[in-house]
Amino acid sequence: MTELLKNQEPLPKLLIAEDDGYASQMITQMLDDEFEIEQVNNGKDAVERCLTEDYIALLLDVGLPKMDGFDVIRTLREQKNPIAYLPIIVQSAHCDETDHAHLLELGANEVFTKPTQTDKLKYSIYKWHTKRTTQAT
Repeated sequence: MTELLKNQEPLPKLLIAEDDGYASQMITQMLDDEFEIEQVNNGKDAVERCLTEDYIALLLDVGLPKMDGFDVIRTLREQKNPIAYLPIIVQSAHCDETDHAHLLELGANEVFTKPTQTDKLKYSIYKWHTKRTTQAT
């Protein structure tokens, strides 16, 4: 599965919505060998980018300014177009069991507690992208 996407030209685009500069840099270093990384540092920009660009997935922090991760998920899932099925993978350092359940209920595909292992993130991105592609056909 990884080889199939790695051999595509150009690399698949991944949007990272993270307001912590250090965390954003670390995530980028973990994933930039397989994805073209684009970054935003607030929820409002994340929604705008998702509505105008084509991404393999959205890697989303919960505690974002301008629009938090809960509202980002809600807004994207309410769309009446294919963006409603964009894989959303949440990473948060401050997510308790109630938040975790609520994020999944809103439509997050997967929720991880930071820090997340590189292989788990990559697997999740490919897994949900594959399911989205299969659903679209």
